[in-house]
Amino acid sequence: VKEVTMLSTMHSATLTTVERWRGEDGQRSMVSIPQAVADYCRMMQGVDRHNQFSGAYTFDHKCVKWWQSLFFDMLNRCVVNAWVLHGIECDAKNCVHRLSQRSFVESLSDLLCGTF
Repeated sequence: VKEVTMLSTMHSATLTTVERWRGEDGQRSMVSIPQAVADYCRMMQGVDRHNQFSGAYTFDHKCVKWWQSLFFDMLNRCVVNAWVLHGIECDAKNCVHRLSQRSFVESLSDLLCGTF
């Protein structure tokens, strides 16, 4: 159980029931959570996943200018978006060799750098 504090001008203190899975035995159970938390989980899922993927294989590069760090962050997000599109394309075509994020980043850097 994790204690979370949220402030919302849109929600009251009402509770809603959601279904959760327990990792140990895989059983489903119904849990009551505040409506603000339920709406946050429903609306922010894609953003949280993208941030999680973006943090996995970042371009750790020290930058002097502010725009350089912005450039590397945007480049990292473009690589994550390309990997997500690769996964969608593989699912649509029933590919057998879907690349992991690490394999995708490695093959992309090999293709971009060539023989340097």
